Amino acid sequence: MVIHNETNDHKSNIWLFRSRSIVAPFVSITSQMITVAVDEMLVSGVHAHVNVVQRRYLWSEMQAISELKKPWAVLGDFNAIISMEEKVGGRFPSRRSMIDFNDCLNACELMQPPKIGLEFSWSNYQQGSKRILCNLDRVVFNMKWLQIHSDWGYKVGLRIASDHAPLLGGCASVPKPKNVPLRFQKMWLEHPTFMKVVQDSWAEQVHGDVAYIFMKKLKNLKQILRDWNWKVFGDVNVQLHKAENNVKVKMQMSDVNPHDQQALDDLVTAQNELNSKEVQYSTMMKQKYRIKFQAHNVVVDDSILDVIPNVITEDDQFMLEVIPEAEEIKTAVFSMDGNSAPGPDSFSGMFYKACWEIIQHDFIRVVQYCWSRKYCQWLRVLLSSAKNSVMVNGGPNGFFSMHRGLKQGDPLSPILFVLMEEVLSRGLTKLVETNKLQPMVTRNGIAPTRMLFADDIFLFSNGSKRSITNLLKLLEYYQNCLSQIINRVKSKCFIDGCSNARKAQIVELLQMELTSFPEKYLGVIIHPGRIKTATLWPMVEMMQDYFAIWKGKLLSFHDRLILIKHVLSSIPIYNMVVYKLPSSVIKECEKIMRNFLWSGNAEVKKPKTISWEGYVLLLLKVVWGLKDYQMLIKLC
Repeated sequence: MVIHNETNDHKSNIWLFRSRSIVAPFVSITSQMITVAVDEMLVSGVHAHVNVVQRRYLWSEMQAISELKKPWAVLGDFNAIISMEEKVGGRFPSRRSMIDFNDCLNACELMQPPKIGLEFSWSNYQQGSKRILCNLDRVVFNMKWLQIHSDWGYKVGLRIASDHAPLLGGCASVPKPKNVPLRFQKMWLEHPTFMKVVQDSWAEQVHGDVAYIFMKKLKNLKQILRDWNWKVFGDVNVQLHKAENNVKVKMQMSDVNPHDQQALDDLVTAQNELNSKEVQYSTMMKQKYRIKFQAHNVVVDDSILDVIPNVITEDDQFMLEVIPEAEEIKTAVFSMDGNSAPGPDSFSGMFYKACWEIIQHDFIRVVQYCWSRKYCQWLRVLLSSAKNSVMVNGGPNGFFSMHRGLKQGDPLSPILFVLMEEVLSRGLTKLVETNKLQPMVTRNGIAPTRMLFADDIFLFSNGSKRSITNLLKLLEYYQNCLSQIINRVKSKCFIDGCSNARKAQIVELLQMELTSFPEKYLGVIIHPGRIKTATLWPMVEMMQDYFAIWKGKLLSFHDRLILIKHVLSSIPIYNMVVYKLPSSVIKECEKIMRNFLWSGNAEVKKPKTISWEGYVLLLLKVVWGLKDYQMLIKLC
């Protein structure tokens, strides 16, 4: 069956196909949108007009449909984009058009579901500088739709038969794997039998060296805790649902017989059980972690460290190799963050703190045993023999060896990374001091050559062949020694003050993409000269993007205040570290935060209310020019 919008004076441009077995009466049919109802849910197909003014009729129609307050999904060609990042090539997108579209989505409380596939759904299929890419086709839905279809998303297909890409939507449930590793839960510590379970498991005799004994006891305890957790707590979600239903039944019984003391006692008991299950569920949901990894084969060359001065004496070296005392080990254990993600053994810091009296003797022995076997050599063996597995949908799949390097999250990782960045920094300074690298500019005796931002770096150099060649030699030497490989695909170079032929030569040497200003770097738009409003408008759009998710009308005044202080205000402040914002951008940001605070909508202005006393004080101050507030209070 087909539903279309053809009339006597208008050819159809929207077709909705449905199975004969599905009853889908239409709600509205216009030249730009068709809406049908399917099982108390609304589905709209859109083909928006290319004219900005004509599209405003569509935005009004969508706002009227949203007033029905039903689960609603809208898909099709909107002929509009949300932000400038959704268009590549062509003329600068209309800011008024983007504002109208964003206002419509916010007013209808629509959001975009997860998307996979192509980034841009439309192309003009031109070549070179004439090519234009846009994200004109999309799917949006409201919160009621999301509550029914929590895993709903869509895919942007390939542009083959048309200049528009097809959209394929649906639900994608991923089954939970059976080999999910055990994770230590903080809620276990609150159960009265937990310590007894740990103590009984740890008391079992295990034979072998101290390291094997400790790891074997942890492994046995893991299996015991897995079985104990299922018997005592079970599936926390199921238990919580049962507790809620139990409270509901007991409450109904108590309402029917308000004078029945036993029914009231049963209700109180059920409510206490529900509170306990809610605490357990809340505690469990707070514990999350992620693991990322990367490894490379390298040839270590210690000569690159010659630029670092030797500040460690023999006495310091001897002190580092001294076997730690029991109290020192305990201090290190109790200084760990108990709520941090657990390691591969599934036990986080809170386990070692809570069960210290039970496991301390075995733990101290294994640390001292390992330390006595030449710590550096032992550490090298650990790093070269360790194996990792990839977590797929929550469960480990396969193992691979780590030949060298530390996993992200290891306490040694940031320390070693900073040390290696210091090697690179001092190497650049040495090139300048030996006249092998000519700085880009020198002011008051200062010649900047680099700016370091975590794992990003900004290098400044003169464009001479000699300087670039020496710089590349240092970077290649650095990569070969330390395995921090430069990703030339993601790197870019800015060149100015030379001919196009010279630029081409430099790009050939660097093997990097040539770009120009303005350019976004670490979330900040870099632009030479005076900053204009159009350059910084993406920052304003970033603030507006949050409102479709937050649903300001559903938040209290205090909640909105917290979001403004910790989220919205941080966006312009982050950019103000780099440059001075134009007054028009500052006013727009202030208007967005002010309207969101008082009305819950960034585009709706609400007058601020004050008390009668405050109004009288303000009137006296304005009319009489009084500035002594104590005098004003006396007059009132």
